[in-house]
Amino acid sequence: MFYAFPNLLSDLTYGAPISDPPILAHTFIPNNLKSAELDPAYMDEFLASEVATGCIDSLFMGAQAHDIFSGHFHTAPLGLVKNPGSTGLQMIFPKRTILANPPTAG
Repeated sequence: MFYAFPNLLSDLTYGAPISDPPILAHTFIPNNLKSAELDPAYMDEFLASEVATGCIDSLFMGAQAHDIFSGHFHTAPLGLVKNPGSTGLQMIFPKRTILANPPTAG
């Protein structure tokens, strides 16, 4: 486990370095949650709306994101949940979950 998470013991003991995280050593792109397959049309419509309103830039392939971030990055999965008080579904969409290494000078 320590090979995959070399800072785990230190982070648990002293707290995670929120403002100064360690450099990412690999790219992590998890699969979407199984609930994302419940209504693919809604998922596509929601993402198109987010792009159209400027809430997100665009949808990118992994290779494109590597170029944009100049290296490794981490993402979070998308999914759908039941909306309380409604018969509809609601998107789980963590907008600010892409982590990337800071650009290097050079």
